[in-house]
Amino acid sequence: MHELSIVKDIFQTLEDAYPDTYKDIVKIEIQAGLLSNIQPILIQNAFEAYVEEFKEYQDVELEVTILPIIAYCKSCNKNFEVQFHRFVCECGNPSDQIIQGEELKISKVTFNKKIMNIHTPKSNQMPVGSVQCENTSLNLLKANDFVAKAIRDRIPNICVINICSSPGSGKTTLMQETGKRLGKDLNIAVLVGDPETERDAVRMREVGINALQIVTGGMCHIEAQMILQALDHIDLEGVDLLFIENVGNLVCPAAFDLGEDYRVTVLAATEGDDKPKKYPRMFLTSELMVVSKADLLPYVPFSVEAAAKDAREVNPNLDVNLNK
Repeated sequence: MHELSIVKDIFQTLEDAYPDTYKDIVKIEIQAGLLSNIQPILIQNAFEAYVEEFKEYQDVELEVTILPIIAYCKSCNKNFEVQFHRFVCECGNPSDQIIQGEELKISKVTFNKKIMNIHTPKSNQMPVGSVQCENTSLNLLKANDFVAKAIRDRIPNICVINICSSPGSGKTTLMQETGKRLGKDLNIAVLVGDPETERDAVRMREVGINALQIVTGGMCHIEAQMILQALDHIDLEGVDLLFIENVGNLVCPAAFDLGEDYRVTVLAATEGDDKPKKYPRMFLTSELMVVSKADLLPYVPFSVEAAAKDAREVNPNLDVNLNK
């Protein structure tokens, strides 16, 4: 449950920022862009569970504000609000430059008494006890991004590809077939993420692929720290191509940079062609969409053209490929 991880990060961030006064906090306000995939009710539930366990926070209130998606149109030289995840300006030109909508940050905290030693211009002062956080830009995913950079710095000569999809889309089969067909020309390794078991890693090894299982213990996504730790336990000597088979989920993995060079989203013909608009951030952050199980297209209600159109309205630069 990544919402609980986010709540823990909120409190850790505030403890680090206000070490002498964090226990006096009575209200926390966070801003989340639509593309952050944050669901206010799930964050509230995780928040309540956390403060129930840690009694010193039991009187703290959380307020979540969802920010709309704002993109920039080069042709019109202006910003526009993205409606229904359609990244196309009213002039008809697509845009992939996001101004707002990916945020996940603490915007303001309120304390139960006046805070000393925090100086703000009188024109910017908030009601007694409130501290505006926008100038500090407390990004709750900053730690993950820092680790992702460390991964890129550690293996600069290995191409890393993050494979994402819903459960059952055929990621593992795709990895097996890729290993069989490219294994003679490229040295391939795979890091496989699942909440439990090593079954997918075993399937990789059965066809001669160097694979290591990452068991997330119930988490619905892989984080950069898991990849960094896994690099110590897999032989990457001479490896040309490292695949990361992410946990089957089109929501949470979209928010976590794993140090990859490319992100590929696999969309199975059996799961419907409406997913790009339902899960836009996954397609927005990908370079390639692979339609798997394409041999079933004559038998299922799936339109490659409709899926590609929706996906490219979200991400105009997305490539689309069919895989049987």
